[in-house]
Order: sequence, then structure tokens, then C-alpha cells
Amino acid sequence: MLKVTYDPENGSVVPDSGVPAFVEYVLSDYRCDIKYAVSVGSEVLINGFRLAVCRAELDPDEIVFIFKGEELVVNAEGRLPVWPRGFCDLTTHQLSELLDYKGSLRRVTPNSKGRYEHHGG
Repeated sequence: MLKVTYDPENGSVVPDSGVPAFVEYVLSDYRCDIKYAVSVGSEVLINGFRLAVCRAELDPDEIVFIFKGEELVVNAEGRLPVWPRGFCDLTTHQLSELLDYKGSLRRVTPNSKGRYEHHGG
């Protein structure tokens, strides 16, 4: 069983472009019967492992995510039936705040150079 602990304060972090290589490295060690437990601090890494399950590179019964001592299972589509508060939700909170931010309803249109500009508000 591959155990992936989500620890946003102390877990491993890699650049977004390095996520596929990191996940493949962990999976290759796991496939060689190396008992593997990894602590990651990025929801992008968690999503990398979820994609590996979705792509059938890893059976959902072979991986468990751990968050605050709770084991979280993943299904064949890479989805978690239970999503605890605080688990990989920083991006969601940031995007929600951006959408709720005063002035977010301003009109956005492309300029002559194809870049977007804000108008009003």
C-alpha cells in the first residue's frame, strides 16, 4: 500500500512542472516492492497521484491518502468520496476570495494585443 500523507506545512513540495516526474519516481519505487510512504505539502502533488489512479497507472486499492491521521480512499476515477475540511482546499479558498473580491464583476475585454484589460468598477 502506497501511503501519501498530505501535510501542507512540512510535506515535500516540487515545482508544478516536476510533479509528473515526482509521481513517476514514487510509483517506480512502489512497483519495485519498496514499502513507500511519502509526505507531500502540495495539492498539486495529491492531484498527480489521483491522476495516476485515473489513468490506471495505479490501482485505487493500492493507495491511501492520509490527512490529520484519517485515511482517505480514492476511487477508480481519482475521486475521494470524503473530502475533509482543510484537505487540499487552499486553491479553492483563494479562487473563491478572488471571485468574491470587490470589483470582481468588472468587465474584462481583450485589447488590440490580445491581452485582457479591466474596465469599470
